[in-house]
Amino acid sequence: MADLRLAAPAAACWSTTIIGLVAPAPATRVVVGLLVVGAVVACLRSRDPRWRRAAVTVVGVCGIGAAGATIVLLRIAAVDAAPVTETVGKPVVGMTVAGDPMYWPGGKRFTVAVQVDEMSGRAQRPVSARLAASSDIGDLLPGERLSARVRVTRAAEPGRDRLIAADLTATGDIARRGDAPWWQRAAGGVRLRLR
Repeated sequence: MADLRLAAPAAACWSTTIIGLVAPAPATRVVVGLLVVGAVVACLRSRDPRWRRAAVTVVGVCGIGAAGATIVLLRIAAVDAAPVTETVGKPVVGMTVAGDPMYWPGGKRFTVAVQVDEMSGRAQRPVSARLAASSDIGDLLPGERLSARVRVTRAAEPGRDRLIAADLTATGDIARRGDAPWWQRAAGGVRLRLR
């Protein structure tokens, strides 16, 4: 017999996370409010022994769903308030590679997910961005530290990934400022041998 005790909390978490990423923020806030009200009502019903088991389940499901949506709302608020989105000119940006690069045909142009943690020499709270560049810097590994002079544009609005603050386009050479952690270098060696 299948154990489905975690199915409802998992479904609540996934569905509210998707709602948070797709729906406007006010609609997500309404969903969080409804889940909190549902948890409070179930908590009140849990005093009656006939409803205790169901009420505890409803409190758990509503709480996990509300937590998932709230975390997404907080992440989106942090991205929208990121200083990188207000940048003018072409600053030198310090960043950490956050994913595997996608190379365009020809092998020199690539796009990679990065965490921007420094702008024009000033440290800032890390925020997700996308770096596009034409460079023969070689293979990039997650965790490597880079710096480059970039043109910053706000992430494209229609259908954009709401957790990406900006699109960065390197206007000059990209400099390596630090190696990836040892475990990423080891994984990169395994990937290279598999190729």
